[in-house]
Amino acid sequence: QTIALSTTGTSITSGSFASGSVFSLDATITFSGYTGDGLSYWLQVPTALAPYITITSEQYFTFTDPNNPGAKTFTSSSGASSGFLSDNGASDSGDLGATALTAASDVSAGSYLVTTLNFSLSPSAPAGSYSIRTTTVSPKISVINDSSFTTHALPLSTYTLTVVPEPSTIASVLGGAGILLATGLARRRKV
Repeated sequence: QTIALSTTGTSITSGSFASGSVFSLDATITFSGYTGDGLSYWLQVPTALAPYITITSEQYFTFTDPNNPGAKTFTSSSGASSGFLSDNGASDSGDLGATALTAASDVSAGSYLVTTLNFSLSPSAPAGSYSIRTTTVSPKISVINDSSFTTHALPLSTYTLTVVPEPSTIASVLGGAGILLATGLARRRKV
């Protein structure tokens, strides 16, 4: 069983977004050998990015009874790898996953889109390349549950997010560089 994070509507596992923008990622699960009843998963981001990124909402597919829908920030060290913070869902509930509504709606083995996650980046998000990862550390081990109530751990999945400065920030930096260049040339001519 695996879970994959990708740019919404694609299988691309990386993307560049301007600070201050919104973007969406799809979570897709693949499993075989059992019938799925639901899943629990959390995300984690590097501590340097955590104050600047928020999950604003989720849309659920396949497993349609969400465990804890709504906005989430990255403020928890619980279940996070070293140097990361996880989303603020509780350790035993409140995750990004969902369950089947009834036993009759359990899901056969296969590959499925389970969630579209909507994110917001703060305008002051620092430029750089960051990993958005699923959690694999107790008490937030990402798992899929089968119809016989057995849990199957999901391996780490990573989406590489590159934050680029807003165009206005780039323009002001270039404008400042132009002023410095012009000042330097004017001084050079006086000498």
